[in-house]
Amino acid sequence: MLHIETKGSWYDMGRQLGSKFSDELGRCIDRFVGLMKSRGRDLGPAISRVRADVQSRCPELLEETAGMAEGSGIEEIEVFSLRFYGNLAMEIGCASFYVQDESGEAWLGRTVDIEPEDHWQMICQVHRPADGCAMLTTSYLGMPGPTGVNEHGLAFGSASAQTRDTYGDTGVFSSLVGFRAMRDCSSVKEAVRLLTAEPILGKGAVMLVADASGASCLLPVVPGRKVEPIPRKPDMRWQACTNFQPSRDVPDREIPGGLYNPYARYGWMAHQLGDDQAPATRAGAEKVVRGLAQPGTVVPKGAVTLPTGYSTLIELRSLSFYLAPGNPNQVQFEKVEFP
Repeated sequence: MLHIETKGSWYDMGRQLGSKFSDELGRCIDRFVGLMKSRGRDLGPAISRVRADVQSRCPELLEETAGMAEGSGIEEIEVFSLRFYGNLAMEIGCASFYVQDESGEAWLGRTVDIEPEDHWQMICQVHRPADGCAMLTTSYLGMPGPTGVNEHGLAFGSASAQTRDTYGDTGVFSSLVGFRAMRDCSSVKEAVRLLTAEPILGKGAVMLVADASGASCLLPVVPGRKVEPIPRKPDMRWQACTNFQPSRDVPDREIPGGLYNPYARYGWMAHQLGDDQAPATRAGAEKVVRGLAQPGTVVPKGAVTLPTGYSTLIELRSLSFYLAPGNPNQVQFEKVEFP
């Protein structure tokens, strides 16, 4: 798994990343942008729309993109197309959970399940902007996303959850509003207010947001609809999400056998967290993550659709971040220094 810590202006941070990973960025562009071009897609209109949204909502991401192009020597339009590929055509697995105990210790855990040929390009990045909030994120190389934690102890997990239907084509792309939440918010309350303000565009997903105060909330992302938040019930110490929509009136995409693994993994989380089999400790959180990983306890070899590329654990009070750069049943967790 790739690692980098960037600091300074957004342009400087982009240039640092582009310079260090110029070859890898070129390979990613061949993989993703080349894939879209090979399908005969006219990317011009989509790119124009996304660029306009980025300019109006997150202009620092354009500065960062220009820096990445400068540092890597790759044309800016190619870097931009890669960075926002997720707004157009990405499908991954994943599972996330939050658990706390009476003392206030709270963990957010996540597995990321993706095509094996893409494992090499996963990146863990610490962002230290000169004029903003420090963030630690994990994602595909170059692609902005909200999964991780900021210096205030606000953390995001997520899982893909493809819907059968879409509900409109106006709104804000999920990657942009998620980035803004990580950049601007310090609590679940603030993040929910931002993320529910207008319809969300992009692929279907479920976000899990939690903060150092002990609050958590599920945020179902349904293309073309406003998010309808699902707060944690007062008598529960955990929440979880995987690859199906928790909203009652949103049908999942109908793929034969496609929900077998998500429901098996959700059942594991419900049993371990809901029945107090896994305490809200690092050992307990690791136990849950190892069970979720593919292949692992719940999804054995032969039943794996997408193998686990990496896993993360975050203790929200102390901002302790642990990363397993691969299947956590095969590699150890490493502590990443933050903030």
